[in-house]
Amino acid sequence: MSLTVIHNGLPQHLNFLRDYARMIDRIVYFPELTEEDLARSRAVVIACRSDNDQLKRHAALLRAFLDGGGFLVLMGARRYRRSADDLRAYGHQFYLVHAGKSR
Repeated sequence: MSLTVIHNGLPQHLNFLRDYARMIDRIVYFPELTEEDLARSRAVVIACRSDNDQLKRHAALLRAFLDGGGFLVLMGARRYRRSADDLRAYGHQFYLVHAGKSR
């Protein structure tokens, strides 16, 4: 399986990526996300506390990724709630990780 982690460049993201890069196939800075980044992935994790505006900006790419059978994990706080509902409205299944719980 090809795993991509999308991050926003926060210090905790960079520390995690430094420590676990060997387990990740592709690391992408959220503002620079492209269709090709997703096309080469089977699973995508969007790091916690990533910019919700970036999630909205790339919503069409993420929907296309899910339409193609990709697996998406969104990690974050309540600010993802609206965007997650937007994705769910398109009939997609994904995990929304919040406070240690999956939805």
